[in-house]
Amino acid sequence: MISQHNIASYAHWIWNAHSKKGHGIHSPFLFNLITNSLHKPLEGNGFGEIELLRKQLECNKTELTISDLGSGSKFAKNGRRTIASVAKHSTSSVSDGRLLVRLMQTTDACNVVEVGTCIGLGTSYLAMAARQGRVTTIEGSAELANVATETFKKLNISNVAQMVGDASVKLKELVANADKLDFVFFDANHRSQPTIEYFKLCLPCVSNNSVFVFDDIHKNADMEQAWLEIIGNERVTLSLDFYTMGAVFFRRELSKQNILLRY
Repeated sequence: MISQHNIASYAHWIWNAHSKKGHGIHSPFLFNLITNSLHKPLEGNGFGEIELLRKQLECNKTELTISDLGSGSKFAKNGRRTIASVAKHSTSSVSDGRLLVRLMQTTDACNVVEVGTCIGLGTSYLAMAARQGRVTTIEGSAELANVATETFKKLNISNVAQMVGDASVKLKELVANADKLDFVFFDANHRSQPTIEYFKLCLPCVSNNSVFVFDDIHKNADMEQAWLEIIGNERVTLSLDFYTMGAVFFRRELSKQNILLRY
């Protein structure tokens, strides 16, 4: 059921969001990003394969015992869910997957990180977009990580490194060995405190061209508070609120802006 908070939040967003045609945008970088990067045809032809696999997974009745449910799921019963349920309700949508690819195309992303592998569909979009790079993805549930491994095999994806365990611990390990992070997709836990913790762990590896993307920024008041703290950080110069996701940029040449944007 859609909550009153979600209705009010979406109404506010739709009333204030900028047109996807870039009307009212004055920054040359942002106008080019909106009118070109976010709407140009996707390069490569592997994305249809991801969606074919998604349809197969949505019919898979195999049950999983998921040890790490993050903020919890209304579709879980005693920690058990079918792969079909996960594929239908807990993975990046087709639209969000393609938005991730387009956001990645705004930077030459070689070192890509995903926090929250799930069954690997969102990861696959990232991996196909980073043909010359590598995606390191972190998942708290071993059973979900195993399904993701099969996803990558079926899609012939070889540029993904999987890490299984607590996201905070694994992120610390990863950041300690990274010079910079080009693109990070935060899609785990979906609570304010862990989301902000993950963000701060990655900040030391930010470059001028880095892009961080956060899923479910309007899921509830708690996540909205996390989003407000993130975009208020002094190192963030541009934020784009697509409602289902939010992206932040760290380009020093930009004046600080927070834009609600239709996609």
